[in-house]
Amino acid sequence: MKIRNDGPALAGWNVAWEMPDGQEITNSWNGRFVQTGAHVDVGNLDWNKDIPAGSNIEFGFNGSHTGRNRTPASLSVNGVKCTMAVAAPPPSPRPAACEATYQISDQWNTGFTANVRIRNDGDPLAGWKVVWDMPDGQRVTNSWNGRFTQSGSHVEVGHLDWNRDIATGSNIEFGFNGSHAGANRAPSSLSLNGVACALVTVAPSPTPAPTATPSPIPTPTPSPAPTASPSPAPTPTPAPTSSPSPTPAPTGPCQADYQVTAQWNDGFTANVKVRNNGTALDGWTVAWTMPSGQTVTGMWNGQYVQTGPQVAVTPADWNRQIASGASIEFGFNGSHSGSNAVPGVLTLNGAACATTTGGGTPTPTPVPVAPGAPAGLSATVADNAVVNLVWTAADAFAQGFRIERRTAAGVDWALVAETAAGVPSFGDGTVAMGNDYEYRVYAFNAVGNSPPATASASLPTLLKYGESQYQKQGCASCHGKDGKGGFTNKPLVHFTADQLATLTEIIRVRMPPSKPANCVSNCAAGTAKYIIEVLAAAASGGGGGGGNACAGSPPPGGRALRLLTRQEYQNTVNDLLGLSENLVHLLPEENRVDGFDNNVATNLVTSIRLEAFLTQAEALAAKAVQQNWNALLPCTQQDAACARRFVEAFGKRAYRRPLTPEEADAYAALFGQGSFREGVEATITHMLVSPNFLYRSELGEVQADGTYKLTPYETASALSYLFLGSLPDGELVSAADQNLLDTPDQRIAHASRLLSLPRSRNRVGHFVGQWLLGTSPYTLPEKDQAVYPRYDAAVRSAMSEELIGFFDHVAFESTQSFPELFTANYVVVDDTLADYYGLGRPGGSGFAPVTVSDGTRTGILTLGAVLSRYANSNESHPFKRGGFLYKRLLCRDLPLPANAGFIQAPQPDPNATTRQRFEFHSKSNTSCYGCHQYLDGPGFGFENYDGAGIFRASENGQAIDASGVLRGLETFTPTEELSFTDLPDLSRKIAASPTAAQCAARQYYRFATGRREASSDSCALDSFLQTYSANGHNLQTMLLGIVNAPGFTVRRADQ
Repeated sequence: MKIRNDGPALAGWNVAWEMPDGQEITNSWNGRFVQTGAHVDVGNLDWNKDIPAGSNIEFGFNGSHTGRNRTPASLSVNGVKCTMAVAAPPPSPRPAACEATYQISDQWNTGFTANVRIRNDGDPLAGWKVVWDMPDGQRVTNSWNGRFTQSGSHVEVGHLDWNRDIATGSNIEFGFNGSHAGANRAPSSLSLNGVACALVTVAPSPTPAPTATPSPIPTPTPSPAPTASPSPAPTPTPAPTSSPSPTPAPTGPCQADYQVTAQWNDGFTANVKVRNNGTALDGWTVAWTMPSGQTVTGMWNGQYVQTGPQVAVTPADWNRQIASGASIEFGFNGSHSGSNAVPGVLTLNGAACATTTGGGTPTPTPVPVAPGAPAGLSATVADNAVVNLVWTAADAFAQGFRIERRTAAGVDWALVAETAAGVPSFGDGTVAMGNDYEYRVYAFNAVGNSPPATASASLPTLLKYGESQYQKQGCASCHGKDGKGGFTNKPLVHFTADQLATLTEIIRVRMPPSKPANCVSNCAAGTAKYIIEVLAAAASGGGGGGGNACAGSPPPGGRALRLLTRQEYQNTVNDLLGLSENLVHLLPEENRVDGFDNNVATNLVTSIRLEAFLTQAEALAAKAVQQNWNALLPCTQQDAACARRFVEAFGKRAYRRPLTPEEADAYAALFGQGSFREGVEATITHMLVSPNFLYRSELGEVQADGTYKLTPYETASALSYLFLGSLPDGELVSAADQNLLDTPDQRIAHASRLLSLPRSRNRVGHFVGQWLLGTSPYTLPEKDQAVYPRYDAAVRSAMSEELIGFFDHVAFESTQSFPELFTANYVVVDDTLADYYGLGRPGGSGFAPVTVSDGTRTGILTLGAVLSRYANSNESHPFKRGGFLYKRLLCRDLPLPANAGFIQAPQPDPNATTRQRFEFHSKSNTSCYGCHQYLDGPGFGFENYDGAGIFRASENGQAIDASGVLRGLETFTPTEELSFTDLPDLSRKIAASPTAAQCAARQYYRFATGRREASSDSCALDSFLQTYSANGHNLQTMLLGIVNAPGFTVRRADQ
């Protein structure tokens, strides 16, 4: 508010008004506010009580309302009524779906603590998942207030039972401790339930040592409603009445002045000024610790984040640039609980400033009392060797904490340790495996002890711990649950007791392959013990073999609703309505996982998607009614009986199951709201935005053993969408009506029929493109036309068709064998691509095989789509091509380089080949060798092909060297080496590799199930892979065999 004094000078003032709609003030600045019911009084502070004639009184506040927010009818100053001018608030911008703050609140040598807060600006949530990628390979080590999972750099956090429901405007808050290898940048993006959030990141103030792990408190803490900040325009800070402390001579990089300018019962106002004595700044963070637990309630001229006593302030948009010698000025209101001591030191961008302070009150000397009991004591076990205790001090009276322990079966408590008052955590490394422990923690001071906080911890035996780690570390997914070889055909059951030390060392150094040395100490020892004493013993005793390998195992997949992909949506509405619409590019893009667009967990109907679906539904319904009226209706008379027949017939196709009577009644009622034609159009529109249409059900029906079996109609949809990417045809629906999809023979018969249809080739091509390219096969990148002038849109389109046509030719018209994918002496091209490759034309108007006798084209590794996809816009890229081979063809996950930052490609050199430049680039940094020992060899094998897929024998006047060493083809260990002379030689080695053949099937399993395989998939996946292997890695066996893999028609109840 701004009030101009048009009368005589004022030596003190009081402004009063009535809130017309019961609004309540929640916090304020530049005045002393008192509210009684609807009546508000605002009095002056010490520094702004004198208002000369013609000057202004200015103050502000945040408030809450219940829907209506009118302005007061009148306002008075010192009892005199003022004339009023009310400024209408600017229109509120449309809020983002969410706003996230990622704050690194503490950081030390190799660790850090981070807190994440996400405000839900969308619809209320009944369950949530937050996802981001760690930019520097950081690892989450423990967490609170969320269920964390991490795969490589990818982190997912799900709700717990108590914080699953998040109202609109409320916050999700969780945190974690993590480790880093030097670099610790915040993520560049973060999403909530698949929707990208507006992200604010806050860097840490440096601390010399790690802080204690926060307690994972299992009860929700209500988040305060967000409050508006005063105007971000810079305003002069009012001077305090007390004399400011003298400004010290410039020392260090900055000088800070922190002044408490006003203080009342439980609140205060403070102004901060920081002079930059260093170089000019483009962005800044001022940080300090509140010594008395004060809380910032509102701020001007800056943005703040407070975590406990730690406060970090960053610029508003207009004041981020601070010249050398210039100052940062901001202020805030805060609350205190009686003591309002000023901070000791402020920091600017992590550097301590020479700090002067003023105002505030000293911390009162507390009356001597015994401390309160520690809160939230938790005990967690690390590597079955250390019990980590974490708690929270109840008050400020503790001088320290005393930790006592006893075995659960014992009676005597023993003192384990004492910690200082500021150390609310302890790691007990004196525990023994196989024991249960009870702990109690006291706070103490000179007066006495607090009541104890208690917790317990159980440490399994080394053997039981090894059993759990065998699953957790992924051993079962590679070697099989029984250790007999799994899909890698690398059995473990041949190890004997005499080889325990050897096996332990192998696990400690090499395992798991995707992250060597991740399982050490008790993890390695326990896993080796479990392999030898349980798995090997069972195998030597004749156990674990024969019969159905998955009998008695829980189904691999949980119950789910699978959102139609854009391609599936387009196919389905066109088949349902008799249209030929191109809709893929009119719908929001899917969230891809492992390159596939149909991941169940990450693709849901968001508000953005729903808006797009609604727009399409209205347009499609109108067009279908206009163009296909006779085809849509099963009858000619436009009466209630015909309406009912239409609803039931159309609904059965749209929902892929018969409608319930209630559903049919509801849709039939639409015909009573207008004309018959309008009823048809309204029914179609409503059905196309129904979850029953947009999602494909895999919920199943409960069985006697607690599992869920897909209904005949769900099975029909599973088959149809796997092979056609669209709704079931008449034969499948008829089979479902008669329950004729229950046996393996029945499913295989329909799968074979569907796969023989010409339209199934597009669906297979959709899989192949995503498997090999990690994206749609029709999204090949553009190139620098100055470097590759012949690589145009027509060539890109032909390369996409070649990719699909080549796989289809091998799988359906040639040997059907996996090796031919890498040894074929032909290409499948049209005239455009034949001319581009410099080959003879196939003749005709379409694509056809053309023999290549000079060895320049030998299957997948030489396809133009692959070569151009994994290259830069102006040159080839050996590292991208090596990564493609390991990730897409061998299913090996290479971790992102730790602490590497942005890696620039080597600069062009007219006197060197691409291999020479990239080889020097990788070898000049030895820290990169862990990954590049795998990438470089096969990547250089592609160098006979430029960045646009054209064969070349030389580069910059030098002969191409395409020889190399392929490491870890079968074992993913660097000691396994295979030398090759060129790309055809490398292709032959891939063609003969069981790992590569099984990776193709593994990728298809991911595509078919809509998820990345987990330990629960090991049995079903092993069975699928063994059937494929037993049939000579036949590609049609791979495509068809999935429908009879264990779990295709059965689901778990836990999802």
